[in-house]
Amino acid sequence: MKAKYIVHLLKPKKENYIALSNYPVAKTESYDDNNDLVTFEETVSMSTYLSCFIVSDFTHTETSFNNSGTLTPLRVYASPGNLNKTTYAGEVAKKVIEYYVDYFGIPYPLPKLDMVAIPDFVSGAMEHWGLVTYRETALLYTDTTHSSANKERVATVIAHELAHSWFGNLVTMDWWNDLWLNEGFASYIEFKGTDAAEPTWDIMSQFQISDLHPVLSLDATLSSHPIVVTVTTPDEITSIFDTISYNKGASILRMLENTVGVVNFQKGVTNYLNKYAYGNAVTKNFLDEIQAVVGDSFNVSQIIDTFTV
Repeated sequence: MKAKYIVHLLKPKKENYIALSNYPVAKTESYDDNNDLVTFEETVSMSTYLSCFIVSDFTHTETSFNNSGTLTPLRVYASPGNLNKTTYAGEVAKKVIEYYVDYFGIPYPLPKLDMVAIPDFVSGAMEHWGLVTYRETALLYTDTTHSSANKERVATVIAHELAHSWFGNLVTMDWWNDLWLNEGFASYIEFKGTDAAEPTWDIMSQFQISDLHPVLSLDATLSSHPIVVTVTTPDEITSIFDTISYNKGASILRMLENTVGVVNFQKGVTNYLNKYAYGNAVTKNFLDEIQAVVGDSFNVSQIIDTFTV
């Protein structure tokens, strides 16, 4: 289900407390002696799981990115003692999202992008649209206190979550059966985004070791499952957030790109995103867009279905 939201929330009047949600603040009114009522601008149509709000005493660093000719604000929030560790995240996010805007040919749809480092966050990160939340270890970095492995993790997680602005947020799978349309895409496109931000790393050459080899081993076990799998209960939904949906999904997309060619793949992806923007899609919808680009040279679904169902 998708809907437009107007979020209202109470926050303490204390000067150091802020309120954040998916969209910018529309107005702030006094509610009582201790609290303000904050109202946010109406959002675009989006899935319920993407709505988010935060009340905290966090501070932020700020930059902006070129969003098809418009400058869109980009902020990185952290607890006051960690503000000096947010610079790298802002630099990476700016490069990554400008690359995505150019690659997809579709502007970032929201009026702002906030990224927040949350202490003890249960997930590694979550792609709430316009208010992306991260575990501190996935967003904060300095040269003096972190390793090169930490730096790579920050860059790749940011690239993954920002890819969801298009895959998952703008176009959402019709049902959890097609979760790979969210996570497989983000897991593959994150390599392109990271490469744009840190070209000297040659991150694309790591794909086989980091994504392909692990899933080949896992996919040979009896506990493996198809990429497109029928799910009906919350437990079944949770269980498919796994290596098959992420790594195998990414590997299938890499194979498809190598088969149809980089230009055709990019064109098919852009057509898919434009056609189903603010809506929902299934695997066949994506494959049909790739098929339309390559013509009758071969049957895309006939090839890919052997790996997905």
